[in-house]
Amino acid sequence: KEPARVITITGKNVNNLLYMHMAFRKDRHAVNARVLLTDEEESQDILEAYVSRGYPIMAVSLNGFYVGYGVLRTEHGQCVPEELYIRREYRRKGMGTLLLKKMEETASEEYDTPQLHWQVYPDDHVLIRFLADNGYDVLDSLEVRRKTRNEENMQVYRIGEHEYKY
Repeated sequence: KEPARVITITGKNVNNLLYMHMAFRKDRHAVNARVLLTDEEESQDILEAYVSRGYPIMAVSLNGFYVGYGVLRTEHGQCVPEELYIRREYRRKGMGTLLLKKMEETASEEYDTPQLHWQVYPDDHVLIRFLADNGYDVLDSLEVRRKTRNEENMQVYRIGEHEYKY
C-alpha cells in the first residue's frame, strides 16, 4: 500500500470525480435544502466549469482510488474553498486534513493568500468541527437574505449571546 497523496485534477481526469460531486451535493442538501441535488450531467457541467475557469481542483488518492476532492476559487483577493468532500468511510482518518493542507499550500503559492476564507452554513456542524480541529476559528459573520417562497418560517440561529430568527 502506498500512502495517501493529493493530486491535481485536470480536464482529462475531472470526470473521475462525478459521483463524489453528486455525493457532495447530497451532503450539502442535507444541511441546507437550498443546495440543489445534481444528476450526472449537471455534476459533469459543474466540474467542467471549474476546469474552464481555472479553479484549482485536487483529489486525495489512496492506492489509485479517489477518496476525496477539493476546489478553490478566488473572490475579492481571497481564496475561498468552493467544495471539500471526503467519502464517508474515509472521514476521521486524516484524509480531509491532508487535502486541507494542500488547499492551503495552493492558496499560498498560487494566489499569495496566506489563509483560506470559508463560507459555512451555521448548521454544518461536521465542517465546523473539522475546521476547528484544524485551527480555524468562527468569525463574526452572518449571511442575511430574503427567504424564498418555499422556505419554512422562523429558523433560529444562536451566535454568541445573540439569537437571530428568520
